[in-house]
Amino acid sequence: PCARAVPCASAMNPEELMYVGSLWEEYFPKEIFFPQDTRLTPIIMFRDFFSDKGKALLPAAFAQKRVYFNVQELNEGLPFPDFEANLRTRPAEVMGCVGLALSLIAKQRSPYATVPFLIRPRFFALTGDLCFGDLKSSCVGQLVSLRGHVVRVGACRPLIERAAFRCAKCL
Repeated sequence: PCARAVPCASAMNPEELMYVGSLWEEYFPKEIFFPQDTRLTPIIMFRDFFSDKGKALLPAAFAQKRVYFNVQELNEGLPFPDFEANLRTRPAEVMGCVGLALSLIAKQRSPYATVPFLIRPRFFALTGDLCFGDLKSSCVGQLVSLRGHVVRVGACRPLIERAAFRCAKCL
């Protein structure tokens, strides 16, 4: 879905373009927004899909900051034949595009809201689960689905990498 196509920024009105620009760094950290960015095309496509055919997949109100999607249902409904493959190989880019599209829809539903909508899409029911033992370094940067059993649960013990202390007398 996030193919390098010619962006269709004209499908967004200037207000939407400004809204996307204001949220851009939340979804694509350390990147500067340009109205010619190629990711605008999939954002528009996702926005149009969730406004029309995919409306039933969205919650009635965006009270939560996360929206959960069944990947198999999305694969059937989306006009992209390779959605799951793109989600696996470029998860940050696809999740950013879907998140911005959902934020646009939330803004359309509540046009007078003053706080921007930061909605994080979450996906489940990916095909091809991995066993934990099969998780290798080749999976770095990809979205994987793990299968396994929880054998033991313990208390979380944080690892302190750096700490600064001051003497109470020297203050």
